[in-house]
Amino acid sequence: MQRTCWFLCSHKTNEFMTIIKTLRLLQLVSYTIVASQFIFYLIILSGALRNVSITNFLEQRRAVDGLMQQRWKVVYYSCLALSTVMVAVSARQPGSWVFITSVIAMLCLVVDVVLALKGNEPINRMVNLAALTPKPPKGDFSNWEDLRVQWLRLIEIRGVITVSGLGALLVGLVWG
Repeated sequence: MQRTCWFLCSHKTNEFMTIIKTLRLLQLVSYTIVASQFIFYLIILSGALRNVSITNFLEQRRAVDGLMQQRWKVVYYSCLALSTVMVAVSARQPGSWVFITSVIAMLCLVVDVVLALKGNEPINRMVNLAALTPKPPKGDFSNWEDLRVQWLRLIEIRGVITVSGLGALLVGLVWG
């Protein structure tokens, strides 16, 4: 009887560990996809976007924002959902590396999403609305320049936060 219970409990534990490992892998892959955008911005694109004319910057933002609205939200919210599930599943062992690093990564992602919605999104809306006007204002681009600086600064802050979340997951993977 006791041997049967051990076998069944052991089998359920193995299944549970397989589920956790699969969730961790999916979380890590989705988080890597999210963080890769920021790594590219931090290393190359932010500097390049500071050096182009404001007209080119606005044109690039309009082109990219349309695609981001359609595709990127699915990636972000899938990553957030996987992170939430991983925190919930690993909460059985609140002192474990998996739980602690999953909480850190999820909090980083939540902060990133809040900064995106409160900071970058309003600027993106302004850029997209300006594209709808038949004749954009000529000459005075100082307001747009300020918005570009603000937008890029937010991207860099979000990048550091999100890459920190990815780093936490990698630490959890190595020491978890």
